[in-house]
Amino acid sequence: MNESTAFDEVMEEGERRGKLKRSHHLLLLLGQQRFGEPDTATTAEIQAIQDMKRLERMSIAILIVNSWSALLATP
Repeated sequence: MNESTAFDEVMEEGERRGKLKRSHHLLLLLGQQRFGEPDTATTAEIQAIQDMKRLERMSIAILIVNSWSALLATP
């Protein structure tokens, strides 16, 4: 039986944060191309999202919606 060490937990948390940061960056980049530059509040709201599944749904929704507010309404 393998027990998770504190090191493993730190590494997993770092990996999770890295994935979130990349997802935020990509969503903002794609959104900027589609909707224009996001305002500060929109950027902050996207960067505050910690749910990877929601970020994935938003990445798909960006192909359909027509504004930052519609994208942020994606559950």
